[in-house]
Amino acid sequence: MLRRRPWDWDGLIRSEDNKAWKEWVDAIHPEPRDLQTLLNTPSIRPGFKARALSVALAPTTKDIPVYWHERRVAGLHPVSSALNIRGVDHAVVATLIKAVNNMSKGKATLDDDTAGIHQGYVLQALKYLPVDHAAAQAAFGMFCLREISCFYNMDDASGYRPFRHLLFDTDIPHKWKISADVKMRQIIDDEIAGKLRPRAEHEAALPCYANIVMADSFLWDKVEPPYPTDLLASQIDFICQRHAGVDRIMLVDKSIISLITCLKDPNYLQTCRAFVNFVLEKNFFSPGDSIEYLYAVLHACGEQERANHVLAARDARDQARAREEQDRSLTRSRRDTAWAALRA
Repeated sequence: MLRRRPWDWDGLIRSEDNKAWKEWVDAIHPEPRDLQTLLNTPSIRPGFKARALSVALAPTTKDIPVYWHERRVAGLHPVSSALNIRGVDHAVVATLIKAVNNMSKGKATLDDDTAGIHQGYVLQALKYLPVDHAAAQAAFGMFCLREISCFYNMDDASGYRPFRHLLFDTDIPHKWKISADVKMRQIIDDEIAGKLRPRAEHEAALPCYANIVMADSFLWDKVEPPYPTDLLASQIDFICQRHAGVDRIMLVDKSIISLITCLKDPNYLQTCRAFVNFVLEKNFFSPGDSIEYLYAVLHACGEQERANHVLAARDARDQARAREEQDRSLTRSRRDTAWAALRA
């Protein structure tokens, strides 16, 4: 007999399948890899895949709405991460999204780990469902651009990595990337206008957005961005227009090269110039190898005067360092002479 829960599976979980399911559970004592194998096997009926996903969605083993083996630890989450739903029937994925939505609206608050797993299924639904599928639209409405919990330590910090995952995943349709970017920009403008406040200073939306769009470009799988170049150019323009709110970001040489390469088309010349000015004004480059590259970029953009200024700044820096070294050498020589006089 199925336990009553605040979510259902649109009739996919049927009582006539109880016996076969119980025999499988008792014989296999399933672990997450067995549930994954079940989902990946095309010949297995959708109803059993729905049962496997109902197990994977449960916050704890006591919340599993179908028969489950008795060798379990009370309160333990049955699956520690989202299963891969590639190839699962669209009808099953649609009911999965409905179940996730119903659970998020339930009376009991989901723990962060469970909520994170559910977000994993939402992201996969955007990846594998047709863009015109009603469940895909519902999934996008449930997708959280920001991480579930707020944290900060020496190794890591919370922010908008879910947005980055969606943006950089080449299997996600561009429709969802563009729509997510619209939502992200609205959050930024609302924070600038004082309508929203970030949970913590390190989660301020504009610096997070700038890091994702600009600094994290070195994470692209290919030279081209994993989404339309028109969108990338629009993102860069958006950031440059609001540059006063962007603190220092980790913009390495490879990121600069990736972005400038993508903006080499004459249609993006103004965006390219805006980006270069942004980098120079904010000093978002290392004072070594990047200078020669920035000179080449400025020269290519027709900004010869500014290009010469970059080289002049480099030469002035080198000359200052040489004078400092000369002064240190002279000081050491004088000290050595003074000590020698005492020993004479």
